[in-house]
Amino acid sequence: MKGLILCTYNVLERKQDLAAFYEDLFHGRMPAGYLEKKKPIYESFGFTDPLTDYTRSIASALQEEDLQVYIASKHSPPSIETEVEYALKHGCTTLYILGLTPFISKTGTVFYEQKVQKTIERLAPQTKLISLNGFGQEPKFIELMAKRVFEAMIHLHHREPKILFTSHSLPGTEKTNAAFIAQLEHTANEIMKALPKAYEYRIAYRSLGPKGQKWLGPDILQVLEEEHANGTEAVVVCELLSIIENMEVLEEIGQAAKEKALGLGMEFIQTRYLNNSYDFVDFLKTYLKINA
Repeated sequence: MKGLILCTYNVLERKQDLAAFYEDLFHGRMPAGYLEKKKPIYESFGFTDPLTDYTRSIASALQEEDLQVYIASKHSPPSIETEVEYALKHGCTTLYILGLTPFISKTGTVFYEQKVQKTIERLAPQTKLISLNGFGQEPKFIELMAKRVFEAMIHLHHREPKILFTSHSLPGTEKTNAAFIAQLEHTANEIMKALPKAYEYRIAYRSLGPKGQKWLGPDILQVLEEEHANGTEAVVVCELLSIIENMEVLEEIGQAAKEKALGLGMEFIQTRYLNNSYDFVDFLKTYLKINA
């Protein structure tokens, strides 16, 4: 039997799960007052985190008679180790690993793969492991994202917007993150080529780490200020790393970036997330069959 380890950032079902999630995120060193600061944000949206429901929906859609899907989380139960153990106990002799993010990164997909590999080596070293990570360069994925950008632009009053592609920042310099940046820039370039006409675009980052530490930039709020100073009247923001809606992007793009842009008098719109949309799930099914 074959198994798919579908990796995600977290699984949150109740507000009570937030404390454990943030403790794991900060490796047991959560800043004082951080949880109290975050709780109202979750409450303002009226749900814990849409990432959980969308991930489960995608997992259900990918399930096949000869493919068992296991959801594994980085920062909350069910853990990667636990789900790999379940898969092996259920008789899976081949495991596939897929992170619901298009790019390969050290803190994301590479981390997931190392966890899976170590668990296999410990419990069943004869198991075959196949990585399906890094689908951000796939032409069909580019097509899906270009479609979202074009659909967003239809709703603008200003017909010459600046496109801002965003990603969660990563710790380190541009040199140490060169491979990740290359993926991000390639996908952004290909999306722009797929649009019916040429537009200017920039790449911006969000969730930059503490001051005094080196993280990839520039921050999206800084970019919005620069674009306003340059006379840009409208922006379309397209998140490329977190393609599944979650509380972090809702807060940082849907709230903070939107409020910044509107406060500067700029028209603002963001692209729809892929979530569990039919065309994205169809892409994943085809991608799995081609690479399985």
